[in-house]
Amino acid sequence: MTQDTRKFSVHTLRTTAVTVWLQLVGTLDEDSASVVCRLVESHVGAGRVRVRLDASQATTIDDTALDRLAAVARVARAKGGGLTMCGVARERLFRTTSAAGPSLVHPR
Repeated sequence: MTQDTRKFSVHTLRTTAVTVWLQLVGTLDEDSASVVCRLVESHVGAGRVRVRLDASQATTIDDTALDRLAAVARVARAKGGGLTMCGVARERLFRTTSAAGPSLVHPR
């Protein structure tokens, strides 16, 4: 399954009975995080409570998106699973501030 917006897409890479692997591509902001959260919630509701987010193709991840993902991670954890974001090395992220607020940017 793929969900696309103009600046973002999320792809379901693989599923098992209890795990789902999703790939994030592009800018993850409040709007695109809503798409990801709905998708994660549908997987968690179906029993796939271990969620793996591959963010190696994410170019920007803003604070609002991280807050939204943390909320959905708590839901997965409450059902015996959790949410892990992988593919983004902490040392490769840097914080910027603009009129839109602070963002975490994955440099290319």
